Amino acid sequence: ERLAAEGYRVVVNSSKSVAEGEALAAALPGGAVYVQGDCSTAAGCEALVGEAVRCCGRLDVLICNAGVGKVIPHSRLDLVDDEYLHKIFALNCFGPLWRSGSAR
Repeated sequence: ERLAAEGYRVVVNSSKSVAEGEALAAALPGGAVYVQGDCSTAAGCEALVGEAVRCCGRLDVLICNAGVGKVIPHSRLDLVDDEYLHKIFALNCFGPLWRSGSAR
């Protein structure tokens, strides 16, 4: 909201909550747009940044706030399997690198 109020054209993104993302973009001033995309893959990040540039003409600020996680007691770390670790690292660690790299 703050960036939109300051005159930035905002691109709202989510991977699944389309209706909520569209509603948020519609509520922001300045012609905000919604772009659905998966920030846990390099291709998804590249497509998101590309669509943002296509819609807005350029990219001045990139905020990488996508993330996933859940509370797991240290005594139950056995609940963390490879699939979940890959999901966490893809979105929380690699995603920001892929988005930033796509924004160069």
